[in-house]
Amino acid sequence: MESLLEGQDSHQTANAILNGDVFLFKQEEQLAGMVMLLTTPSPWDRMLWGDDSLEDAVYVHRLAVNRYYAGQGLGRNILNWVESGIDFPDKHSIRLDCLAGVAALESFYRGAGFVYQGRTDNNYLLFEKNFASRASRTM
Repeated sequence: MESLLEGQDSHQTANAILNGDVFLFKQEEQLAGMVMLLTTPSPWDRMLWGDDSLEDAVYVHRLAVNRYYAGQGLGRNILNWVESGIDFPDKHSIRLDCLAGVAALESFYRGAGFVYQGRTDNNYLLFEKNFASRASRTM
């Protein structure tokens, strides 16, 4: 089971930071949240999603909210920003995964408009959401 808490990092977070794939969100000069957005699927994504239109999606990883800001809608705001606050040419959807059996996460992603796509053999749930129309995403 892949988990930063267990000392594993299949998404190579340090390299993602250097590549500019990690976005930080601040409130009141404090780090409030973060998200990693990959426009090229990682080996983890390929393992979970197979060869199903891998290059057409943006992959969300490491969405995290500082506990001080929990319950204030920041996680939903970050996902909204991914969908409409940044442009990803040639990408049609947003994909993410979470560990099965965590009802709060499943409810959170469904509530944010992500559609359940299935469960993997290694106990992860897959979710996907189509981007809003190009006109509403262009800055």
